[in-house]
Amino acid sequence: MALKKLITLTRLKTNFLKNWGYWLSFLLPLLIFLTYFLTKGFDFLTVDLGQQYIDFLAHFKRYLFSDPGKLIYSFSNGLGGSMIATVAYYLTSPFNLLLIFSPNLPIAVLVVISLKIATAGLSSFYYWRHKFNLSQIATLAAAASYSLCGFAVANYLNLMWLDSVILLPILLKQLDNLLTKKSDKLILITFLAWFTNFYTGYMILLFGCLYFIKELCLSSNTAKIELIKKYLWKSILGSFLASFILWPTFLELLAGKASTGAKWSLNFQFPLSQELSKLLPGAYNYSEMEAGMPNIFISSSLFLLAIAYFLNKNILWKKRLADGLLSLIMILSLSFTPLVLVWHMGQFPIWYPGRFSFILSFLLIDLALTCLKNSISLLNKFVLVGLAAGLEAYWLCIHNSFSFINEQTLILAGLFLALSLLYICFIHQNIRFDTSFLAISVLIEISANLILSLNNITYQNNRDYENFSNNMVQISSQLPKNSFFRVEKNFYRSDNDPFTANYYGISIFNSVSDQKTLTLLSQLGYLHNSNSVTNNGGSPISDAILGIKYYIEPNYAHDQIKANQQMRFDNLNNRVDLINYPVEKEYPQLLLLKNNFALPLIFLDNNDFKKVHFISDNPLYNQQLLLQKMIGTSADFIDYSYLPKPKTQNALAVNTSSLEFQKSPKVNNAKIIFELTIKDYNDYYLQLPMGISPKNANLIINGRSINLDIRDDQSRLINIINHKKGEKVSIVFEMLNNELNLNELKLWKIDTNKLAKSLIKFNQKQPSFKQTSAFTLKANFKTTTEKTLASTVPYSKNWLIFDNGKLISSKLIFNAFLGGKLDKGQHQLLLVYLPINLIIGLFLSLISLLLIKLHKD
Repeated sequence: MALKKLITLTRLKTNFLKNWGYWLSFLLPLLIFLTYFLTKGFDFLTVDLGQQYIDFLAHFKRYLFSDPGKLIYSFSNGLGGSMIATVAYYLTSPFNLLLIFSPNLPIAVLVVISLKIATAGLSSFYYWRHKFNLSQIATLAAAASYSLCGFAVANYLNLMWLDSVILLPILLKQLDNLLTKKSDKLILITFLAWFTNFYTGYMILLFGCLYFIKELCLSSNTAKIELIKKYLWKSILGSFLASFILWPTFLELLAGKASTGAKWSLNFQFPLSQELSKLLPGAYNYSEMEAGMPNIFISSSLFLLAIAYFLNKNILWKKRLADGLLSLIMILSLSFTPLVLVWHMGQFPIWYPGRFSFILSFLLIDLALTCLKNSISLLNKFVLVGLAAGLEAYWLCIHNSFSFINEQTLILAGLFLALSLLYICFIHQNIRFDTSFLAISVLIEISANLILSLNNITYQNNRDYENFSNNMVQISSQLPKNSFFRVEKNFYRSDNDPFTANYYGISIFNSVSDQKTLTLLSQLGYLHNSNSVTNNGGSPISDAILGIKYYIEPNYAHDQIKANQQMRFDNLNNRVDLINYPVEKEYPQLLLLKNNFALPLIFLDNNDFKKVHFISDNPLYNQQLLLQKMIGTSADFIDYSYLPKPKTQNALAVNTSSLEFQKSPKVNNAKIIFELTIKDYNDYYLQLPMGISPKNANLIINGRSINLDIRDDQSRLINIINHKKGEKVSIVFEMLNNELNLNELKLWKIDTNKLAKSLIKFNQKQPSFKQTSAFTLKANFKTTTEKTLASTVPYSKNWLIFDNGKLISSKLIFNAFLGGKLDKGQHQLLLVYLPINLIIGLFLSLISLLLIKLHKD
């Protein structure tokens, strides 16, 4: 037995020593990436990762095994909606299963990202090791450069795209096997490309098609038609195998983000020469993240070797021509509008430009490794020296044009270019340890790029997320079970807080959003853009409409909380009228308020299904109009109130009949001041005109600065005072530009007593609905007349309404919501969400699986 163990250990040691490159291709990128964030205290959350993805991941972690139906449909998804496309885009990576086993979500997400980057190093090492049979050290340098290329560093936060970075080398390996008639797993890899992230999966499959065409043209194999048939058959089968995720996602995209148009034109988005700036280490910051250029950084050694590939006459000209055409397509795709749209599924990327750029980095490294196997002539070395000098000169000329270029990056770039030329001109194939020199220089350069790039952005504190999650989940876990209502708060950490905190809210930030719902919420005055909406802009009327039964606000009375356990309340929504809602329960850092006037999310009324005709840029009027339609009343709850004539400091009115102002000459501090005395006990709301933002004004109400951040341009409501008869109110606009137009500034008041009476009367007649599963809602009640079943559940054809077991017709009501008609009598009502497109997709996947089993290669 001891001898057997010794033999086993000896074999393991031999295998490890033989394949040490595989281990290091995984471990080196892992250590480089993790070590950087170790120096940051493992705080890595930033931008969308901290404001969007981590909330989806929290939802995934909570419900994957406990209630997986909520990964198909959830009322935490805005007002409620399908989660299929959301899961397909953000959550289907197998790496996410690791989150289930970790008690600390932020650290678990960092581990997942690190493992993805490390696995990209492993998969590329595997591919290049088999393709070129170079030394393990040289292949290791290439794998490390790919796994930590400019795209990976800049987009680590978009962790859902990193699976495609891993799969690209494996896909190309399967295509090579297909072309050489070896056993391949093209069906499986095609499926995984679509499944792990359909968006970037499409990109690598598109490149795979281009690669296959190129290799087929170069192949001496005479059975090319047979190879094309095999490629198409396996690609189609692999794609249809993923139908269960692709089909419902495709239809949701058509109804959501993909419905926005993109203008096709034969132009360039930026001069392609500027892309050379992205070869500098540290060519990354927030500006580049939002609206910059694609990230294509690889080490300068490999970049120069890629150029040398096309100069090397030892490589067949046909191969260089084919690779040149493919490279040209990829380079043009960085900026040429039609190609940009082709790579991005017909949509211009919003933030994070050039989301396929890792493919170009891979291609350049692949060409460099081909060149590495060949000697480089003296003439070509002179050409490379000239090109390197020209590149450095170009960087010096443009350094004032880009905020990420500074003296430090220019010096480092020059040093790395010098090292690269030293290697190419004197070391390559001339000394024994040439590949070691290459590997060390590459590792130093990619590490420098990572440090400089990520130092240009800031990070949220993991502890802030944990404190928010712990305190909010404490409240949500104690809310009534199975009851059907919404919860909101007057602060937010992110628009996706309902996913992390496990409640049904109204805010959402999702690239796959229900456009009808977003449109309606924008008409009601909530801050929004094309894929997000936040609970900022509401009033007691909209609280009632949307069934917000509970509100959460900060508890400032408890100040004995340890500093590292305190919640941050950076994004407060100015809702002073929340004092109307009594405190239901007090928690150490939060207060739970109860809104006794909220409508049920499903209710009965006597209305028809006519569309509501809203008035643009009049949110409070629209709120009243919708509520009147819902509860069947003509009573007015709002009234227009006149603002007094403003006072000015260092500002002049354009004319006496307008509220348009200009700064006095040669002054900086200009103000427009409205002072009024409240004459009743109503709630007062200031309606800000479109265009008022932190760029042109500050707003101060009774000494308190008001957050004026906007998204899409819209009118918005600011609650200025509540039930304070006789109170004086000072409204001050500080001008930040030379002009300020307040012509559309309005003051409204809400008669909250009248509103409360109408809502209480209406709610007394309503049945109680219970949520019995992620897909079902139930109620038992009796009606003496025909009724309209109304709701603020977003309309979907997937919602089926059964009355006493009989399916009744559903209708789109109030522009966005689900409704139906009920006869008089006793009702056992059951609402079922049936994801019919998911079922169709599953059926197509099963057929594909059957065909795969029957298919003989």
